[in-house]
Amino acid sequence: MKDNNFKAILFDLDGTLLDSLDDLSECANSAIASKGFPIHTTADYKVFVGDGVQALIKRACPEGTDQHTLDECIALMKNFYSENWSKHSTLYPGIADLLTRCSELKISLNILSNKPDSFCKKIAEHYLADWKFDLIRGALDEFPLKPDPSSAINIIKKSNFSANEWIYLGDTDTDMQTASNANLKAVGVSWGFRSSEELLQNGANLVINSPLELLDLF
Repeated sequence: MKDNNFKAILFDLDGTLLDSLDDLSECANSAIASKGFPIHTTADYKVFVGDGVQALIKRACPEGTDQHTLDECIALMKNFYSENWSKHSTLYPGIADLLTRCSELKISLNILSNKPDSFCKKIAEHYLADWKFDLIRGALDEFPLKPDPSSAINIIKKSNFSANEWIYLGDTDTDMQTASNANLKAVGVSWGFRSSEELLQNGANLVINSPLELLDLF
């Protein structure tokens, strides 16, 4: 897959750049426990996250939970997370080195997350201020959530690069499907929330085991 034509990267945030699972799981557990629902292990949340907070809470709540209760848990989750999003979260080992090296190579850095847009930007400002990102985008009302490719395609159109000059880097089936749907090179990461097998089954062209391995593509 080595190709010197790659000039831009579209990163997922959680599970790819940022190890946020402990904060996400603690806040979600606090939300559902307030309704008397059983809580889950941190490992359980690896398969709950990735598709936005509504999907996260629906997966964490017991099957058949009514929509009103789901909405209350979603609101609680948002409130808890807004106050505790940086309690445990940290960049994955090697991410800082990858971003620095990509910057030196003049690779365009970009983020697309299913987190709300304003919150995505807030988190990126906190953890990623040392690097220049050309575009950071979370969930916006005008675009469906990933794996719908609309937002990714819009990002590409706003850039100076064609789709075949982009790499999409992510850690879930949702990310790999997004990349495939947008006709981008799909690179999965094994250090995130899902297995390498799942990434490959959902369209990954390649799975890397450490951040600096991505440099082999440039």
